[in-house]
Amino acid sequence: MLSQPRREPPAWRRLAEQLKDEGCDSLYLDRLSRSFDVQSHVEKLEEEIAEEMARALANTAAKANYQFAVLDHLKSKALLSRDPSAVKDFNDQRDICIKARHELVIHRQALGFKTNNHRAVESHFPIPDKLRAAAGK
Repeated sequence: MLSQPRREPPAWRRLAEQLKDEGCDSLYLDRLSRSFDVQSHVEKLEEEIAEEMARALANTAAKANYQFAVLDHLKSKALLSRDPSAVKDFNDQRDICIKARHELVIHRQALGFKTNNHRAVESHFPIPDKLRAAAGK
């Protein structure tokens, strides 16, 4: 749906508009004009829907980026301290990232990104292994 280029209006539509501009008064031209108005409303709605879908996908991607940024931060913290609570925070955030990445895959697929969708998302959002708390802490 999103990958389709904008269609050029048919030649008869331009000719009909030219007749209208020249002052042609015809029942048939009026019928054509009414269908143009409907078509232009449909095209505007299609464009608005596509824009909203793109915005929603961008929001889903932004949420995933945020969750992965938090994961990076918690990983640094956990590796420096090896505190069991920091490791647990990292592992919990890792689970949140798995869910965020999955939601992004689903959202992209719903919008028509089917070829290599999983691979593309997984390569941009790799999930690190779980951390283990240091023994004796």
